[in-house]
Amino acid sequence: FSKPVLIFSARTRENLFGMEFSSVQKLCFHLISSAYQRCRLSEQICRLSVGLTCSSSLDPSLKISISDTGIGSSLEEFQEMRVSFTNVADNWDGMLSIKTTGISDSEIHNYQINLKESGSSRITKLPSDTKNGAKFSGSEVCLSSFVNPDLLLAEIHNLLQKMLILNIPNVAIQLVAEDSDVPESRYEKVFLANTSEQLTVSTSSLEHLKSGLRDYVLKHGNNLSDHCNSCFTSWYIRNLT
Repeated sequence: FSKPVLIFSARTRENLFGMEFSSVQKLCFHLISSAYQRCRLSEQICRLSVGLTCSSSLDPSLKISISDTGIGSSLEEFQEMRVSFTNVADNWDGMLSIKTTGISDSEIHNYQINLKESGSSRITKLPSDTKNGAKFSGSEVCLSSFVNPDLLLAEIHNLLQKMLILNIPNVAIQLVAEDSDVPESRYEKVFLANTSEQLTVSTSSLEHLKSGLRDYVLKHGNNLSDHCNSCFTSWYIRNLT
């Protein structure tokens, strides 16, 4: 894996249930966004982890894992998802493996979902795992694909960097990528919200966003007389002056 190039793309992730995904990248963006939302709703300290793992000598496919310690997911999140297999059939089999549990559940529920299928036939319930009395909640979604790992890493890195603008203080995000056959290939990045302002979980989403935007703009060197070209196009600056 090479380190991601920090380029802001014009593409934005879509976040609608029932949408059709035309690429593994868009599906991953949706799964990451859903995990972030579950963390936000929990109003507790949460971790969101994205893992990209491959084995260059044994298996050419890329293992993708998206996990969170939020409120737990529901099957409704996956029942209406559709995939345009004319575009992604060559690099993904349509299978999702899901683990999820709520704080009051006594078991971890395991499912396998085949997005090639429709209706009830797409979901297979697997044996559950006991929590042995432990109290925790969270979800993990896994899939395997033949997508380019470096390109996907760069795209996910960009998405997570942008998500920091939301400035939700209770969510820490971890991104890990590695080739298990090459120990020095491991890449790890932790994304944390700005803590310079005294915002709490109970602070409104609008105030969090305002704080995040302000922090982002200041980090890029913007002030009353100078503008960062990454934040403001030359056309925009000309029209301001």
